[in-house]
Amino acid sequence: SSVFNQITNLKAKLLILHGARDINAPLFGMMKLMQKMVENDIYFDQFIDPITAHSRREYTWEKMARYFHDHLSPNK
Repeated sequence: SSVFNQITNLKAKLLILHGARDINAPLFGMMKLMQKMVENDIYFDQFIDPITAHSRREYTWEKMARYFHDHLSPNK
């Protein structure tokens, strides 16, 4: 089923990452998801990488690692 139908079941923290230059997954798709989340008062964090298509650079990997540590580690 569509992620749009399941998003209201989200209970954990969510970091949405997207490469702005990704031609296979346009930014519009992520914006639709974020709109649905805002309409349902679902809080999330986001990072749009303006440089790459798939956010495969050290800055993004570090951002993910910090997010996991700060929000998703077992000690939280």
